[in-house]
Amino acid sequence: MRSLLVLGLVLSVSLYPQVVTNAIQGTVTDETGAPISGAVVTYHLSTSYLPRLPGQSGWNPVLVPGTAAVSGSVTASSTGAFQTPSLPAGAYGICVYHPTEPYLDPCLWGPPLTITPPGTAGPGHIVLPRGVFMTVNVNDPNGLLAQQSLIRSDLTVGVLFGTGAFQAAAETPSQTGRSYQIAVPANQPLQCWIWSGSYNLSDENGNPIPASGKGFPFQAVAGVDQVLTFTVTGRLLPQPAQN
Repeated sequence: MRSLLVLGLVLSVSLYPQVVTNAIQGTVTDETGAPISGAVVTYHLSTSYLPRLPGQSGWNPVLVPGTAAVSGSVTASSTGAFQTPSLPAGAYGICVYHPTEPYLDPCLWGPPLTITPPGTAGPGHIVLPRGVFMTVNVNDPNGLLAQQSLIRSDLTVGVLFGTGAFQAAAETPSQTGRSYQIAVPANQPLQCWIWSGSYNLSDENGNPIPASGKGFPFQAVAGVDQVLTFTVTGRLLPQPAQN
């Protein structure tokens, strides 16, 4: 097992995948050894991974010039087992997430896991730490968001951590406005950040949120999801042109 320390967040991830006929195979479990059924394992052919732009978390693959991009994903079975199709030779970055459970994807919270075919012998074991969900509900009593349902850049929700890195939350279905969700580590100081260039927003106590956005500090408790609620109170008025 190796420990990854990135921007103040410590994740424990163990990776010993095998390569069989140029395919990557292994199992995905949690820290207790229980299989994580339905985990999605993605792979990207790369020479290395570089951090994204300053202020953003996650890692982007770097390819050799002239090399064709090779990537894909497979889903772990009920026993946590997975196997990719046959792949070209090269170094592959591995990311793992779960669509409905708050396991921490190393590509968001630490450097991606890397394997180079033909790989090394071993049990083929990926251990994912479990976090909690941060869910943000944005109530829209006047239906203002629905009028611009195709514009998703009008409202940004995510997590600030470490020295200011930002990870956006994914939008999830909502009947009363919009909802956003992201798996985050427990017992770590974080901030929920919300910003809109189109709407006036207020927090759950009715306090207005500045147009420049605002962070709300929290530290999630293991096993307890973090839920925050905001409300759209109107549209931002256009700013007068500067002479």
